[in-house]
Amino acid sequence: MKTDTKLTYAEIIALTVAERYALMADGVKLGKKVAETRDNFRAVTPLYAKVVAALKRDHRRMLDDKLIAADTTFKDYFAQNCGGALPGRLETLAAFFNSMCLVDDASGKPLLAEDCYDVASVNSLEIANKCINHVKEKAQAARTDWRGDNDTLDVINALSKPGDATKKLKEIRKRQNPEKSETATDENAVALTPEHAIEFLLAWIKSSKDKPEEKTAAVFAGSVEIGNAWAESGIANETLDRWDANIRNGVAPHLEIVRQPVAA
Repeated sequence: MKTDTKLTYAEIIALTVAERYALMADGVKLGKKVAETRDNFRAVTPLYAKVVAALKRDHRRMLDDKLIAADTTFKDYFAQNCGGALPGRLETLAAFFNSMCLVDDASGKPLLAEDCYDVASVNSLEIANKCINHVKEKAQAARTDWRGDNDTLDVINALSKPGDATKKLKEIRKRQNPEKSETATDENAVALTPEHAIEFLLAWIKSSKDKPEEKTAAVFAGSVEIGNAWAESGIANETLDRWDANIRNGVAPHLEIVRQPVAA
């Protein structure tokens, strides 16, 4: 059946059971398609990140040759020529490819062979990128060459030698930043969603009585800002008011209550 994404609850109830089955089947199919597309895109992300790396050089050359306006950012250049906004993951891996596969070591060879980049998982490459960014920040402060840092060499070894690259890279990252966990980047981990963040925040607040006042006050201030942010979200006030009324009436926030006319 044709799916209407704006059906009210009353309209859904008015459908036959068979029609609700068919409607839900459409939703399940769509969910599978989205998951397959996400997995397929993840598999080709390293390839397209290399394309982004090449485009960054095209952008720089065009700026130098004055073929595009001097204030054209790379993101603007990408959007104008590649059909849409630059995905953050591609930008991250492109930066890593530039740093490791297009930068030479003391012997004149790339720090990381392109073959090693190609066979690495997206998860490994993203953790490796964080490791290298940490090294660059440290080297910049100390005015040293990040390419010769022990962590850089360990990242190269993790990606170019047999073994569990992701595990090795997590160990490097933990050594660099022991207070933060990299589990959120694990390929098998559940991605952080707004819903998960809300659940965590609610649990934290309910157990905050014995926490230091400085910290709880800061979280309280942040939670107030969350409320203020809705006013800047662009969502119509009528919609926000409907959600608020539904919550106070014990109804799912997104539902639109349809009042049936009272028979005379």
